[in-house]
Amino acid sequence: MKTLLVALLLALPGVAALADYGTDQTAYAAQGRYDLIEQQVEALRAKGPLRTRDQHALCFAYAKLKRHDRLMPCLDQLEALVRKGDRRTRLFGLDDATPTVHLMRAEALIDLGDLNAARAQANEALIWLRKEQSDDHDMVVNAYALLAVAAALQGDGALARQTVGLLKDFNVAADYKRAKAMALARAQMAVGAWAEVIATMASSEADFRFDAMLDRLLSGAAFSGRNNWVWVELPRAYMLHKAQLEVGRVDAARQGLDKLLAMPELRVHGELHWQVLLDRAVIAERDGDNALALRLYEQARQVIESQRRSVRSEASKIGFSSDKQHIYRGLVRTALKQNNTALAFQTAEHAKARALVDMLAQKADFGIYGNNAARVGELFKRFEQLDIELGIQRPDATDNARQALRNQWAQTMAELRDLAPQLASLLAPQALAPADVSRHLDADEALVGYFSADKAWYGYTLVGGQLRFFNLEGEGLEEDVRDFRDAVKRRRRAANELGDALFDRLLKPMMTGLQGKHLVIVPQGSLHYLPFAALRQDGKFLVESRSLRYLPSAALAGLLRSSDTSSIQRLLVLGNPDLNRPELDLPSAQQEAQSLHQKFPNRSELFVRRAASESLVKQRAAEFSHIHLASHGEFSSDNPLGSRLKLAADDRNDGMLTVSEIYSLPLRAHMVVLSACETGLGQITSGDDVIGLTRGFLYAGAKNVVGSLWEVDDDATSTLFQAMYELMAQGRSPKQALAQAQARLLKDKPHPFYWSAFFLSGSGS
Repeated sequence: MKTLLVALLLALPGVAALADYGTDQTAYAAQGRYDLIEQQVEALRAKGPLRTRDQHALCFAYAKLKRHDRLMPCLDQLEALVRKGDRRTRLFGLDDATPTVHLMRAEALIDLGDLNAARAQANEALIWLRKEQSDDHDMVVNAYALLAVAAALQGDGALARQTVGLLKDFNVAADYKRAKAMALARAQMAVGAWAEVIATMASSEADFRFDAMLDRLLSGAAFSGRNNWVWVELPRAYMLHKAQLEVGRVDAARQGLDKLLAMPELRVHGELHWQVLLDRAVIAERDGDNALALRLYEQARQVIESQRRSVRSEASKIGFSSDKQHIYRGLVRTALKQNNTALAFQTAEHAKARALVDMLAQKADFGIYGNNAARVGELFKRFEQLDIELGIQRPDATDNARQALRNQWAQTMAELRDLAPQLASLLAPQALAPADVSRHLDADEALVGYFSADKAWYGYTLVGGQLRFFNLEGEGLEEDVRDFRDAVKRRRRAANELGDALFDRLLKPMMTGLQGKHLVIVPQGSLHYLPFAALRQDGKFLVESRSLRYLPSAALAGLLRSSDTSSIQRLLVLGNPDLNRPELDLPSAQQEAQSLHQKFPNRSELFVRRAASESLVKQRAAEFSHIHLASHGEFSSDNPLGSRLKLAADDRNDGMLTVSEIYSLPLRAHMVVLSACETGLGQITSGDDVIGLTRGFLYAGAKNVVGSLWEVDDDATSTLFQAMYELMAQGRSPKQALAQAQARLLKDKPHPFYWSAFFLSGSGS
């Protein structure tokens, strides 16, 4: 309290301020003007290296403004200064800045979604504070809260609840009771202990009101109308009203959320704004006011769509961040209640595309090629700068200033969509009307899509421009898909029976209008892992009567069309790369690669063992019309962009061709075949765009990608691909060639284990 009083007194009108940086920084911090701290210290840094006292102030400002791109390097420099012995800070008068470095890192890492690293940093802070027997109890309780939040967001409920218990039992000095209450409420919110959140916040209400009153009085805000505590009051008020909603106190929650929505400050607090809109929409939907619910859901969608980066930074402040996909699910539900199938379709597909945007939000080095590369590069840099600015939390920001930024953001995105539509699709999803998607389907194709809205599952078909929605039986669907896959992979007789049941659930209700049509499947959730080719209609596998191709989202349909010939002009074949581990050798993959080379001796180049390197792919893949990679694939659920193909290493590359690197490749391939273990598996996010190797190759320039859902029998794989390439050489399209090759193979090996793992994503032509 003494530090707070000193800071507030310095901010009083008429109180002489000392002519030093410390006075300014303390006053700015008390006023919430972190932007002014940033400006002052950056100007000071331009004159020479900073001491810890100013370096800490700069990092603190970056942390409060959510400038993550500048914060992390700032913290590295601060940590280096501390290690050299310069430990004291000016703000908060810390004798040693070590724990606050860990705490600021932990909070930022939660914002960025790196939850493992966030947990590690929160633990480091706790270890240091315990070892030093620190009496800075506010830092101790915040460390506990950050650990609980990170663990809860990661799905480690046991650790999160254990941490909540430790925090609750931690005794603090009187001056830190409100700090503990706020930290405890955040931790309780993270584990969904909603009733406890309300009780904890009520226990600190008197202290909070006193501090707010004191601030308004001493800073002059009581006379000027400025509320310096608005950035504390807003999150705190939302926490209370969210908890009220969750425990069933709907009237209190409705009234509180309406008051928040009436505050102009909320509109410049994007991370909270969309969550307030979402919860108020949920209440409207429960009230049966579908028109209001639809309007609120749409407003929430517009808020999150105005930024590329995943809007999740409130999680570190309040312990909770709603799943943005709830907005899309609510929109689909309410649109269908009002018979607006076009809006439901656009929203469902928008949701799938948004998941990919969120996953790639921190990636800033996409491959940019072509005649307009220089201009596209300028636009991308401009877009990134505007996107960062939109994510900065400035207490003095006005709604008009934010709207001006959003307008510039939208104008830049519009030009990117015109010059580089593939890149634009990775930066911000675009809602396409059914008619727009239909134009990019072949006349003999029908689109079959799926979308889950909480417990409800919907299917939809787009045939000849006609859109229809269907209610599907969703209870236990994930378990049934898992059982079917398990039966197929283990070559059980029950596989066909289980597949028949899934056909009845997923396709039979929609078969009207699909007869005689080839299928373009846009899955969601566990359906990304379902081999639709192995489902049966009237005792025959789907692949026996029609071809199938997949798309991560329907919006991709218009980005993959090509007038290029699909004939095999130049084929790059890599097989059995030397990974310096004998147990990872794939002799069958080498034989497969050699057989393909023998089939096209004048049109292919073969590279095996050490020659099958990552460097080769990066240097020469752009030369080939078709690429065949027979190697190991590795899928990382914790880090989808780190999923990889394992190739040979050399002095230039480590041999791990990651998804992130694939997005920077320049390809002109009509088809890429990934003949490797589980290369089709990707991270299924809540919004459900599969972020895997296949999507990376599609962005890099491939028109089609063939991947596999499980490790397949060597002989069957070789036979399948021999037939597929032979059919393509005869003029079949990739989707026709794969389907006919699978149909041929099943005559000799009818069990779907042998042929249904392979699927084609892309244009199909």
